[in-house]
Amino acid sequence: MKLGTFAILRFEMKKHITKFNKESSLKIEKKANGQSVCMIKGYANVSVADRCNEVMPKGCWNLENYMINPVILINHDQSDINSLVGKATLVEPREEGLYFEAEIGAEGEELTDSQSTVVKLVRQGILKTLSVGFMPHDYEVDKKTGVLTYKNAELLEISLVTDWETANLDIVTGK
Repeated sequence: MKLGTFAILRFEMKKHITKFNKESSLKIEKKANGQSVCMIKGYANVSVADRCNEVMPKGCWNLENYMINPVILINHDQSDINSLVGKATLVEPREEGLYFEAEIGAEGEELTDSQSTVVKLVRQGILKTLSVGFMPHDYEVDKKTGVLTYKNAELLEISLVTDWETANLDIVTGK
């Protein structure tokens, strides 16, 4: 089923959210010159049905355009430059979900106020969740279960968020 034939999905960015799971972490890495860079590693999305009854399997991801400008945002806010807090250095679809590694800040540069706040909130265990913003291009709905499975989704951004769609994952705090 194509996006244009399904009236419920509009031509706007969709959001699919997941908590930090056991393989996600935030840590400070010291570079050879003594500079610190905050690294986030984990799954921006997992391949299980979320609270909206949607699944994003490994094969659905289209990353080509995202990797041109691999942004990490706060709460999907594309309208405010202060919401831009980092960049993904690796994004890889895996069976478990969409694995990524990202830097918050840049080596040799001071953290912005937004970046500092993100680092503090994750370290304190207050900010624990991630989300992906994407453009759905193709999907199918299981008529028996009602589960919507994306077949082609273009990743637009990864966000640190205050709420999530995937409610059945373990939460861990950043280190």
